[in-house]
Amino acid sequence: MDYGFDTWIYSILDVDKALERLRARGVGFVELSYEHLSKIFKDEAADLKALKSIEEAADSLGVKIIQVHGPFGEIDLELASEDSAQREKALRKVFNWIRYTGELEWGVLVLHTVRIKPSEEHDFQRLVEKTRLANVRFFKEASKQASEYGVKIAVENRLESCYGSLPRDLLELISEVSSENLGVCFDTGHANVNKLSTPVIVEILREHLIATHVHDNDGHHDQHLPPLMGSIDWDQVINAFSRIGYHKPLILEIHEYGRLDLDDNVVRATRILMDNVMGES
Repeated sequence: MDYGFDTWIYSILDVDKALERLRARGVGFVELSYEHLSKIFKDEAADLKALKSIEEAADSLGVKIIQVHGPFGEIDLELASEDSAQREKALRKVFNWIRYTGELEWGVLVLHTVRIKPSEEHDFQRLVEKTRLANVRFFKEASKQASEYGVKIAVENRLESCYGSLPRDLLELISEVSSENLGVCFDTGHANVNKLSTPVIVEILREHLIATHVHDNDGHHDQHLPPLMGSIDWDQVINAFSRIGYHKPLILEIHEYGRLDLDDNVVRATRILMDNVMGES
């Protein structure tokens, strides 16, 4: 089993320079971060020249782009909005990301579940059901678009204790959407903050896992620390990935510090720790 990094660790650099920095430190697989790509994707348009230059830079360096982190934040609410114009605009934005992920053959687009903003008229049960239905609707639309461009959509388990944070939510969503283009991105840190067993979730998700965000924390805050720097039992996690036969590189989503000397040291330390964990498991 191999591993790579999300380019977020070098978000202070342009993405081509981030790729150079990672490759110089022995990294061969990457996820393109939303922080980098959001500078290129603008609403419903994208700078195709800039996107192709990323592909050219990766090819020249021998770096393999295996997944892309799609848009998140306010768009999570917009995609579930009852304002049809707002929702359609958000959909077009996501469809644009799907299109270019497919055309550049970057494989997997990681997306968050959509959310409904609570109001005084909701009770908890109604809110959860409306959220579930909004997600089924959205991921059916996204999966259909993804199938046209040869893209896999990976829905990520949420950090917030809400719909989408539990593995059974994601399995039921995948079952109801019923598309070969929809799978799961498992975020180890999100699960740990939610007091869930990371190795157990790996086993539950098994054949639906198509992407990962690997990082550690203290069990209370989403700190995006390197493995062995928090409370996750990494021997059990790596063993779980091995048992299910997960063959893709694990993607380390480690917090950036905004200084190249610090970020360089974090990459180096993370590689040492990850080699140790994978060597002993």
